[in-house]
Amino acid sequence: MPFVKGQSGNPGGRKPKEQDSQLIDRLTAFDDEAFKQLEAGLKAGERWAIKMFFEYRYGKPTQRKEVTGAEGGAIRYEDVKDGLIDLYTVEEHLPEYTDAEVMDLAEQIAEYKKAK
Repeated sequence: MPFVKGQSGNPGGRKPKEQDSQLIDRLTAFDDEAFKQLEAGLKAGERWAIKMFFEYRYGKPTQRKEVTGAEGGAIRYEDVKDGLIDLYTVEEHLPEYTDAEVMDLAEQIAEYKKAK
């Protein structure tokens, strides 16, 4: 769809804040009951309640994604440099590398950026 000046690209768009506020106002009456149900679920050992409690109390755990180089091997700097592997994906896996490998990769990336 071509861009039309003065027309929203997302006509359905996000709900106005007023609608959010109205929904919150309507649901606020259920706060006590919701907390009671959560408490009952926790005491009964319900997995959904335990999960919800920990996610809201401490935050969801960071999701990890395993990335490997060609044929399941190590990620090579050349692949990163040539754009074959996204650098952000490599950074997610730095804990899997030794400190020396991380320092070496950091130096190679710095040299590559200087050369650009």
